[in-house]
Amino acid sequence: MSRLLLSTDLDGTLLDHYTYSAAPADLLFPLLNRLNIPWIFNTSKTAPELIALRSRLANPHPFSVENGSAIYLPKGSQLTADIEMQEHLGFNVINLGLTRSDILSRLEPYRAQFNFYGLSEISADEMAALTGLSLDQATLSLDRHFSEPIVWRDSEDQLLRFRSSLSDMGIQVVKGGRFVHLQGEVSKAQSLAWLIDRYQTLWNSSVESVALGDGENDRAMLELADIAIQVRSPVHSFPTINASGEVIQTDYCGPEGWYQAVKTLLTNRFPDAF
Repeated sequence: MSRLLLSTDLDGTLLDHYTYSAAPADLLFPLLNRLNIPWIFNTSKTAPELIALRSRLANPHPFSVENGSAIYLPKGSQLTADIEMQEHLGFNVINLGLTRSDILSRLEPYRAQFNFYGLSEISADEMAALTGLSLDQATLSLDRHFSEPIVWRDSEDQLLRFRSSLSDMGIQVVKGGRFVHLQGEVSKAQSLAWLIDRYQTLWNSSVESVALGDGENDRAMLELADIAIQVRSPVHSFPTINASGEVIQTDYCGPEGWYQAVKTLLTNRFPDAF
């Protein structure tokens, strides 16, 4: 029998778009842990943000940062056997993409042609005003190593030209919930695929993957998963996806929709767990 693995976006999915609360989804976290189902953050957020969030939500699992650019694994994790890795902030790190400094240097020639500014150019105070994050949270969100989110102030036509130009430089342009993200040729799907492979080896079992997301930057992850759960957003419609597996669209937004979908899934698979 296959084992379940959950890969979840955060902002607008597990966390409320406006308040960043995980309630009522957090009611299911102890049950997921009891059932030995990894629930893995797969997000545009940074490692310092996720380390703080892991602690707050009591999540013991690996996590994927900056839209699949790198995977952070707890020291001693059996997933890391026989792999040579870097270390950062007390975790072992698999780097799948470019570094932020690589991206910024390749981006420089295009600043005069397009109207945008990057998060590398703003203060924590400005970030807090843009996002509604606290000053401490904004500081953590600016501590990036593998991507450069930008605020796009140009037309959609120009964005298409920008995307094409940067593609030639090995940089991918991905629209997120609040920002346009510049990153290497990586995706949340690639980090999910890496984790599926490692868990299959560790468990000596097939893995049934479940992905939860609300935005354009979740598309590849949702399309890869065996079960794609599109969480309703209060600010945009469901992105069109071409998934090969089951697709579920939630009735409720954010963590309420997350709770609805995951509870239904667990009830069907583990009726005695409730």
